[in-house]
Amino acid sequence: KEIELLVGGYQRGEGDMIIGSRFLSQTIKEMPLLKRIGNRAFSFITYLFSGKMLSDTQSGFRLFGSKMADALIGADLSGYEFCSETIMIAQKNHLKVAEVPISTIYDPNRVGGQSPINGINILMKLIYRKLVG
Repeated sequence: KEIELLVGGYQRGEGDMIIGSRFLSQTIKEMPLLKRIGNRAFSFITYLFSGKMLSDTQSGFRLFGSKMADALIGADLSGYEFCSETIMIAQKNHLKVAEVPISTIYDPNRVGGQSPINGINILMKLIYRKLVG
């Protein structure tokens, strides 16, 4: 069902990359507060690096159109910084990025996720990649 939302956005010509945004949905309340704060912080950091303001830059639920897929060829994309880097690549290549609302699903019994230390590591990698190339 949610894939159809991404496909619909692409078919309507809304973007070359369509991101499923949990922040555009009423179900965002299900995301733990600390995760919401962290996601908002990384959305702002991504804005500073890319110039593109989006509500949920850390959502991995994405559709890449052919132009975006071409822009990603040869890119060194690894790790959790992938989410921000693909937005930076889209902006560098003058491609459109759009968001569609998706459900927020969090299992309170699931252990895992990103630690604040890992968030700092991601930030440092983004800064390095921005400065180097």
